Formats: sequence, C-alpha cells, structure tokens
Amino acid sequence: MKWDFKDFGRHEFVCKHCGALPEIAEIHYHGIVMFFLQPLRTHVGKPVFIHSGYRCFTHNKNSPNTAVNSYHTSAAYKTIYHPCAVDFWTDLKIDDIEAYIDYHTATDFCGYHVYTNKDDLWFIHIDWRGYKARW
Repeated sequence: MKWDFKDFGRHEFVCKHCGALPEIAEIHYHGIVMFFLQPLRTHVGKPVFIHSGYRCFTHNKNSPNTAVNSYHTSAAYKTIYHPCAVDFWTDLKIDDIEAYIDYHTATDFCGYHVYTNKDDLWFIHIDWRGYKARW
C-alpha cells in the first residue's frame, strides 16, 4: 500500500513494541489518514503527533490504563468494518478539535475523548466503533 501523504507515514502507526502492522490494520489506518488526519493537519496548518496506532496484544497488555479489548488491537481483525483507534497530540484549541471531529467524521459511529492538556498539547483518542461515544 502506498503511503504518500505529506505529513504522515506508515511508520507512525506500527506497534511500538514489535513493529507489526497487519495488512487489515494498515488499510484502516491508511483510511484514517486519508479521510481525517491529513485533512485536519492541512486545515489547521499545525502538527498532529501520532502517539499510538496499532498495538499488538503484548504491547496493549503492558500499556498502563488500557482496556483489554482496546480498539488499538482490534484493527487487526479480518474485516474492513472492524473498529480501530488512533491517539494523537496537538496544540489546537479544544473547541476547534471537537468541532472538526464532529464535522468530518460520521459521528454516529465515531468515539472520541479529549484528555487533559500536557505541555500546551491536547491528547485525543478517536476511534471508529460502530456507534457514537463521547467520554
């Protein structure tokens, strides 16, 4: 699969534990970059730093505060419609982030949470789960 995005590369979405990115997960993340992250980055003109994409089960198990059935691991399942998740950092205004997510995603099947600010960056988890969720 060709990753020819201006601001994102495949290497940002591989498991940080083992370097894996199963083919079906790569398809998921490629779509997330194409339809959401790259347009967000282009629109705001500011960096979006990928914190976590795909996680193997060992990485997920050893990550603190992580659900056993994390959407980061589920991207490996053999269906194009299975949920997946991405976490990223940005210094955008929180209202702008939430408005962009609501406008540019199918909010009926998207979940997201904006975590506390760290060093003037917001930590955002967004996933495609099949139903709307905000927490």
